[in-house]
Amino acid sequence: MPEHISYTFEEFQPSIRPKFPGPPGQGPRSNGPGPNRGGPRKQMKSIPHGFILNEGFVNVGSEKIRKMALRPDDVWIVTPPKCGTTWMQELSWCVGHDVDLETAKQVLQFYRFPFLDFNRWGPSEEGKDVDITKLEKNKENVMTFMHNSFEYIESMESPRFIKTHLPLCFLPEDLLKTCKVIYVARNVKDVCVSWFYHQRQPAPFDQFAKAFRNGEMMPGNWFEHMKQAWEVREEDNMQFVWYEDMKEDIRDVIRKIANHLGKTMTEDDMEALVKHLDIDQFKANSSVNKTQEMPSTADRPSFIRKGIVGDWKNHFTQEESKEWDSWITSELERTGIQGMRGWE
Repeated sequence: MPEHISYTFEEFQPSIRPKFPGPPGQGPRSNGPGPNRGGPRKQMKSIPHGFILNEGFVNVGSEKIRKMALRPDDVWIVTPPKCGTTWMQELSWCVGHDVDLETAKQVLQFYRFPFLDFNRWGPSEEGKDVDITKLEKNKENVMTFMHNSFEYIESMESPRFIKTHLPLCFLPEDLLKTCKVIYVARNVKDVCVSWFYHQRQPAPFDQFAKAFRNGEMMPGNWFEHMKQAWEVREEDNMQFVWYEDMKEDIRDVIRKIANHLGKTMTEDDMEALVKHLDIDQFKANSSVNKTQEMPSTADRPSFIRKGIVGDWKNHFTQEESKEWDSWITSELERTGIQGMRGWE
């Protein structure tokens, strides 16, 4: 894990506000770990590193997560946003559960693989005091479980599969000593485009891309997020994967994850899982396409959009691409990260 750093935080006002809708009758929520409901809440930026977090996480959630009880059979997926997180969640859950595709198709991914960051931190609000242990895990209740994701994770039976977009520095100190961790990174040009559509195109793309490069979009400092994982990639409990690896040879990635989790797979299992993970299958799979959690809209028809490498070429001007190339080259040299591709 990264060397312990004492962070301080200052209030942060992004130049662009994403257009995430809240529940019916409530205001919008902004980006950053955990949802904002009833209107935007304060965003905070860390000193150092410039990570963007919500005020509730800074005041309450950070300490709870750092001290949360880990289990040796936990599996954590740690990624920046829009790096193939959902894809890797499904891959690793299926591998870890002996390719139980029937359950994978029938049970919403959140219930199988909860999103830690979505927890509401701070004062009690409507829906926060619900006893989730008495609720049925169905489509109607999924948002309530998501708002109480920390409690839900603590109540889960083992093995737990846990998703987070938080950088390693805000996760439990003994995470890599105790649990299996899978980190997925992606070339930042494609991430920027995917994040643009995920946030419902809140501004012209050139303005959005500038704000992204300036560290205004969660998690803020994208390269520092990756650097913290890259530096511990040789740890026994860490598996570092590039999204582009998954696109180029999904079978090879499945084998690596199976080895990482101590699982063996037959060829029939492999072929069935590859078919299950196909992008067209994914878009049609209601357990992973988040139609319940994030319904489609005119400006974002589907949570799972294209899933390709190089879509940035359809959005960046030649001048913008050259500016980003200089930035990426400089950041790769600074961080020592190797293997990022698809951006040139």
